[in-house]
Amino acid sequence: MAIAELLGSIPLAHFYDQYFLKLPFALADGCNHLLPLATRETLLEILSRPDADIIAASAATAQHCSPPIDAARLDTILASGATIGVRHAQRQNAALASLAEDFARDCNAVADIHLYLTPARCPGFGWHYDAEDVFILQSCGAKVWELRKNTVNPWPVAETLPEDMRYEKEIMPILSCNLAAGDWLYIPAGYWHRTRAVSESISLSVGLATRSGIDVLDCFRQQLLESLRWRQRVLPVVASDNAATSEAALATHLAELAHDFAAVLTAPSAAAEFLEFCRAGSRRST
Repeated sequence: MAIAELLGSIPLAHFYDQYFLKLPFALADGCNHLLPLATRETLLEILSRPDADIIAASAATAQHCSPPIDAARLDTILASGATIGVRHAQRQNAALASLAEDFARDCNAVADIHLYLTPARCPGFGWHYDAEDVFILQSCGAKVWELRKNTVNPWPVAETLPEDMRYEKEIMPILSCNLAAGDWLYIPAGYWHRTRAVSESISLSVGLATRSGIDVLDCFRQQLLESLRWRQRVLPVVASDNAATSEAALATHLAELAHDFAAVLTAPSAAAEFLEFCRAGSRRST
């Protein structure tokens, strides 16, 4: 298990119960075994591929870079103070693909790996948050992470991430974490974060699309489609002369649907069905 290896002697149950989906967690020397996966050589090999998804980012902006990128062009980008990133790096490297599969299996979630190189004494991305839970695996150099709990838009989902995240509205205190090569950091979905490299920094960002209540609707949609009650065309969508009567009929029908859906969710097999739905989704996506 990928996460068990990261934790070492720390019980897996302790991490899942106390931190996962809840609070940030960092551990020194926890990912030493993964250091060979993210080196300058690994990055340059991926950057040379014509289908690599590459970005150059500063604290304020991010823009797409057309591949391939050789060592000279990489140095030019870094000299400007920009972070170079490869999105969906597991599609370009077999070892990273295997790591993504391990994380997906551990968390019953879709896993996506980004590879970042930030030049020394330069910021990475500015304050932002992600809809995914993220494991940061520091491979080379050192980086300072600042984190804040999100009270502006807690528990975000990818479909509703705003363009303006309204960081200026946040009131929670700032936490700081220093990562050196071999250290790792877990950031729950929605936590604000920003970074600054102390020395040239290479890291892997393993994003996990962990499940929310919205996914329950997707899981049981097919089952509902097989129900006559849910397929009946009985909703009063055309207003009658008596609007009050029409609205009352709609309210009654919605209550019946709610009762029916509650029966689906409380069935003895519901939890097992949802777990299998999550496992199948993570396998297909990975």
